[in-house]
Amino acid sequence: MFALLDNKELPIDHSPLLAKNHQFFLKQLAGANLRILHRGLQRLNIVDIMLTRNQDNPQLIFESLNSDGVKLSHADLIRNYVLMGQEIDFQSKLYNDYWFPMEKHFREEFKEKSDAFDRFIRDYLTLKTEKIPTLGKIYDEFRNYIPLKFRNYTSFIENSEQVKETVEDIFCYSKYYVDIAVPREEDQQIRECLKDIQELNVEVIRPFLLGVYEDYAHDRIGRADVIQILQLVESYIFRRSICDMPTRN
Repeated sequence: MFALLDNKELPIDHSPLLAKNHQFFLKQLAGANLRILHRGLQRLNIVDIMLTRNQDNPQLIFESLNSDGVKLSHADLIRNYVLMGQEIDFQSKLYNDYWFPMEKHFREEFKEKSDAFDRFIRDYLTLKTEKIPTLGKIYDEFRNYIPLKFRNYTSFIENSEQVKETVEDIFCYSKYYVDIAVPREEDQQIRECLKDIQELNVEVIRPFLLGVYEDYAHDRIGRADVIQILQLVESYIFRRSICDMPTRN
């Protein structure tokens, strides 16, 4: 932000959305009536809310304040749900080391799919819970998932190791997802298998493939196993398609 305001070269890891918004306001304000603009700025209200740690629920307050505003994506809500209750330094570290790179990666790889991150979270939850949430209820399902895994939200948010473990896990699976969906797999033969599956335009198998990638990454299965699994998946989907059978069953 300071680089934008000072008209300096933007850092490599700058936020494209922030730069885009800055350009938008520059265009809108070009030739604007400064008196009218000044009167408008005088009507702005800045709200500063002081919260007491271990007493106030920042996520609940955030959701209440935002209820009448622009609807946030499920990814935004989940990020706030996980990070908002943490100490500032720890929160910043998790965001800068994991969440921001993850969001940036998705923006770069899925430029024409603004809901790609939401779809990833849906597949992540499907793998973890063995239930397929609807796109419109991903955040609700994530809030249900955390208490099931960590007893309750309070015990989860108060344990920094659990929070870090969760963020790292999402970050790790997000890389698998990009490798599968784009695909960006380095191994040429595996990448070709993924491309063949992608040609069938069936996203419902991605949670299963995320699990395959997790096993492969931890040496539970080998390269030959992955290739065989992908070929079997392709054959299975293709045969169901030929028989006019739905792929969700």
